[in-house]
Amino acid sequence: MRPLDVREAVPTPQDGAGPRTVGLGELVAASAPTRLVTYGLGSCVGLCLYDPFGKVGGLAHVFLPWGDRDREGQPALYANLAVERLVAAVAALGGDLRRLEAKMAGGARLFAHSDTLNVGERNVEAVRTELRRLDLRLVGEDVGGTRGRSLLFDLADGRTRVTSGGRDVRWI
Repeated sequence: MRPLDVREAVPTPQDGAGPRTVGLGELVAASAPTRLVTYGLGSCVGLCLYDPFGKVGGLAHVFLPWGDRDREGQPALYANLAVERLVAAVAALGGDLRRLEAKMAGGARLFAHSDTLNVGERNVEAVRTELRRLDLRLVGEDVGGTRGRSLLFDLADGRTRVTSGGRDVRWI
């Protein structure tokens, strides 16, 4: 596993523009007032970590549960690597690991024939396993089901909006 260069995960200033997009296999750590967004969470999992006192956090778009090979520009491709790397990126911005709160969304089963693979369920379980291993609290989730999701994470207050099916909105 290649160590994460934290500079890869820290966004550049956006001049007050809209939310920063986090793509598949990417992770971004930032501080308030940044907002982070990720789209296309089918079987993928969007993982948010937040230090409510320091108002710093991050978002990872996890694609698969396990892997040991890095892909350039995709430090969060695998859950077993993404969680630890996101923790390191948030800590590098001053986040206190004892205060970190985790939220996740995604892990859907989009295809009826996916019983044998069920990647979404495996992604959710892999993220949970890593959170437990690092003794991080999971304070909210919107996982499973059969619909894709998008996630918007506001670092000003830690609120996380999950949109499902393009219309249904849930706050976690």
